[in-house]
Amino acid sequence: MRRTTIGLAVAAALLVASAADAAQLDARLERRQLAPGETVNLLLRLRGGTERPELDVLTRDFDILKVTRSMRTSIVNNRVDSSLDWTVTLAPRGTGELEIPEIRAGDAVSAPIALQVAESPAALQVAESPSALDVAKGASALDVAKGASALDAAKGASALDAAKGASALDAATQARGAVFLDAEVDDSEPYVQSRVLLTVRLHSDGSLIDGEIHSPTVEDAVVERIGEDRTYRREIGGHAYQVVERQFAIFPQRSGEIYVPPVVFDGRVREARQSRRRDPFDGFLGSSFFDDFSAGFGAPSSLFDSFLGGGGKPVRMVSAAATLDVKARPAGASGQWWLPARNVELIEDWERDVPVFRVGEPIERSVAIRATGLSGAQLPELDLPEIEGMKQYGEPAVDETAMVGDEVVSVKLQRTALIPTRPGAVTLPAVELAWWDTQTDTARTATLPARSVEVLPGDEELAAPLPAVPPTAPNVVSEPTQARNAANFPHLWRFGAWVGAGLGILILLTMAGLPRARRHWAPLQLVKEGGRGPLENLRRAEASLRRACRNSDRAAAVTALRQVARARWPEAAGLGPAAWAARLDAPELERVIEEVHRAVYAEREGEWQGAELWRIYRGALRATRRKRREPEAPLPALYPTR
Repeated sequence: MRRTTIGLAVAAALLVASAADAAQLDARLERRQLAPGETVNLLLRLRGGTERPELDVLTRDFDILKVTRSMRTSIVNNRVDSSLDWTVTLAPRGTGELEIPEIRAGDAVSAPIALQVAESPAALQVAESPSALDVAKGASALDVAKGASALDAAKGASALDAAKGASALDAATQARGAVFLDAEVDDSEPYVQSRVLLTVRLHSDGSLIDGEIHSPTVEDAVVERIGEDRTYRREIGGHAYQVVERQFAIFPQRSGEIYVPPVVFDGRVREARQSRRRDPFDGFLGSSFFDDFSAGFGAPSSLFDSFLGGGGKPVRMVSAAATLDVKARPAGASGQWWLPARNVELIEDWERDVPVFRVGEPIERSVAIRATGLSGAQLPELDLPEIEGMKQYGEPAVDETAMVGDEVVSVKLQRTALIPTRPGAVTLPAVELAWWDTQTDTARTATLPARSVEVLPGDEELAAPLPAVPPTAPNVVSEPTQARNAANFPHLWRFGAWVGAGLGILILLTMAGLPRARRHWAPLQLVKEGGRGPLENLRRAEASLRRACRNSDRAAAVTALRQVARARWPEAAGLGPAAWAARLDAPELERVIEEVHRAVYAEREGEWQGAELWRIYRGALRATRRKRREPEAPLPALYPTR
């Protein structure tokens, strides 16, 4: 009997020792009550184990913003106590009663924890009334049973405020708090592929330190951020807010219902400095549970934090979601392309203000689509009709999209070189583009009307040499002087409405309010060059010509010749081969330029070699510079002697 008793005692002791050595996971929350948008820290402490806690169970009701890990060791009465600690920053996904579920770390399991997220800051203030705080600090169960719940108190307080006549605006302002986010769409029933403007506004009373508005992702839709953020002040219910406004364009890609999820903002706000209150977790292992990790959550931990923006309390704000009821393409929409827009225009411009057409001489024509309510990627590349009596050679189209006022405006620009093949009257056919007016729900057509032009015979008279300069008074012009004179030619900036202020092709968009004004824009090269001077443009054009000749690229050589002519003689762009030869006093230049034009535009068989063109052009330039360096003849005496 005695042996049995001793055996049972030993077994019990072993069981107690085993239980003491078993892994244990404790969980605590920094706070049990939150205002909307606030984050909370979940603290996990594991003893007797090394496994990581399984945090996936939290993602049902929370977003995990941050996880930090540390190791803690203490020695009390020669006894070593060590643990692994995790601090998990959580952002609730909803309001009301939430629960931190059981969390596993190996064989250890924590107990679930209840969390209350208030519907509004006003409700939280009622919940944190003295009676509620007494309950939180350990009031008896009887007191809890006798007292109204925090939620009932919040509801009662709000009803009482309403009964007392509190304005709806003030109540809404209190509900929003120091930082809040809202979002709205301008059209909840758009057509498929049309533009929906999503406007997001972040409001702050000045307590915001920093943060980020996350770009939304919408299934079955293209989302583009447009324009720059706007910042302004706004007063709501007597409270001043700093507002940051950001806009996105949403282009639904299918008909039916499309869900636009909430926009999310993550940031940090300043916390008011307060004297330290008794931590409700004091007494857990003899000290504050939080002090073991990072004392003073949210308050700057050092003088440097105060000045450099450290510290702060994390916040996450979520806007309301939206649903789009997307309409399909209507049966009455004609044309190859589906273009649902507020406005679509076709615009035409020429290399010169008054184009002159001559047989064999190229002239540049630019045609652009300008649309309000579409992105540049949605605009088609125009299929320009054939022109009887002319050949046309197009360049790849370019497009741009920007905000003009509160509208998305896009442009697609196409440039073509027209080469007349016979003299006489030539008709440029009309260009049409069908589109759908989303404001009037009607089919419309943008039209570039047909026009008749007169083509002149080849300009042989330009082949005659220029009058010789009298040797006694040569007209010597230095390159800097020529650059200054060239800068005075208005034709270099003939398409200045697109070039001004270095905005390039987007400047065309500002002409939305001038539908009947004369429209000009720069060719693509000048658009990209922005505000560069004539000499820089000339250097770049000559570099393009040298490269084209080295590669024997006939099409690139013709384009580069046009660019060189624009840079050297902006008042006479579009020169023919004879005019080139006359201006540089190089008869051979006429022949080689004619050869490259024939190789491109007449589509002659055989390979074109560009080395000769570059050699003759460079030789003509050197000869011109040598003549400029010759000493000037002395001026005749003012009072000649007899």
